[in-house]
Amino acid sequence: MKSTTNLRKTNKSSVALSTQVPREIMNALDLSEGDKMNWIIEAVDSSLIVKIEKSVE
Repeated sequence: MKSTTNLRKTNKSSVALSTQVPREIMNALDLSEGDKMNWIIEAVDSSLIVKIEKSVE
């Protein structure tokens, strides 16, 4: 699955960026408003592999 989203500044004074979670990912992970996601990032050669999972905290 491949999906493209736009990045936006979280607020005017922040250096953080935010994006929307595509519906396909929301459905696949059974995500709802207020849920948390874990980001697992691995460097492989000259690429980053990013995996996301629903947090079970």
